[in-house]
Amino acid sequence: QAALAINAETGGNITVVRKAVAQISGVSKLDVSQNSGISHLAAAGAVGAIDVDTVTIDEFVKIVPEANIKFIKIDIEGHDLNAIKGGLDTIRAHQPLILTEFAPEGLSINDPGALVRLCGELDYRIFAFARESSYAAAELREMAAEDLGRVWVKMLFLVPERLQSAFRR
Repeated sequence: QAALAINAETGGNITVVRKAVAQISGVSKLDVSQNSGISHLAAAGAVGAIDVDTVTIDEFVKIVPEANIKFIKIDIEGHDLNAIKGGLDTIRAHQPLILTEFAPEGLSINDPGALVRLCGELDYRIFAFARESSYAAAELREMAAEDLGRVWVKMLFLVPERLQSAFRR
């Protein structure tokens, strides 16, 4: 927490908000592991988890109604899709470019096409630097549903209609 505050202070235009982004606002459990890079929201009753306030993207944006949201970055250890679902009003109103960490298990093991369908409803397309094998060079390309979980990607660009032609070029 101290390192985050120092980094934010250095940036000068960053405000630290002590809340976790989630699909619903309220209180959730946060599994705080030894490695802060893998801390994540956990099931109720998780041993060693602490209570944290949560907020949706939509609720957060309502606090700053004059905001013009052009970009959202999400990297929340498998809960990215839930965060997106908590930001649908913002996404529809502002059409931001979204950069999200990708983990097939975060898309739902029973329904790997959930993100693809949601993007279709929003008129978004999914792009990523992807590669077919660990020996291949990564290339920026539009992802199809069958690519997710099959090819290597690290981050996904969820691209609104207004930016799709630029990404295709």
